[in-house]
Amino acid sequence: MLGDALGIPVMALSLYVVQYHNMPEFSSYLIFAISYVLAKFAAAGIPGGTIIVMIPVLESSLQFTPEMSGIILMMYILFDPFCTAFNIFGNGLFPIVFEKSSREPLYRDSLSHHRTSDFAYGGFAVMFTKS
Repeated sequence: MLGDALGIPVMALSLYVVQYHNMPEFSSYLIFAISYVLAKFAAAGIPGGTIIVMIPVLESSLQFTPEMSGIILMMYILFDPFCTAFNIFGNGLFPIVFEKSSREPLYRDSLSHHRTSDFAYGGFAVMFTKS
């Protein structure tokens, strides 16, 4: 989600500068930023939903034309798989880095002596103890 949070505003700003040859006014970009945050929460978890929700916001706050909306939609479709790949990579890398940077190593204990009720969240919690 972090890729979308940074990618769409940067794409919108760059497309605005290319089209209008100047930076948007601070007040209009602030309205866009606040609307973006609210719309981002409204479309959470819907693949491609963020940009679909954002097109009316872009058209109203930054005066995007239908052609500009089509360009940013196409850019988002090309950009989204890379954001997803980096999110998955980061989600897998964070626990590894966290474990390597901790002072005491974390080891998986034998899970055979734990009751089934010890596993929270449908069995996805892993018990870590010091050996």
